[in-house]
Amino acid sequence: MLSCRKATELMEKELHFKLNPIEKMQLRMHTGMCNACNAYQKNNKHMEKALKTHISSTETPQKYKGVTLSDDFKKALIKDLEEN
Repeated sequence: MLSCRKATELMEKELHFKLNPIEKMQLRMHTGMCNACNAYQKNNKHMEKALKTHISSTETPQKYKGVTLSDDFKKALIKDLEEN
């Protein structure tokens, strides 16, 4: 069983990267039993959607539109998440 801390780390990772099948199963089992993490996951998805909408709005400076992370940065971030 995952701790709530590890579950929230997987939730954050899931927003930007694909979880492996084991991580998906662990997260699904945890959120199925933990009301707090289930609520956090729902709120987190709503916040992410709102941020993406804001970023893509006309209010966002042109220099930030279409900004993506490099593959090297993504790999380093994944490695860091896995180590913690």
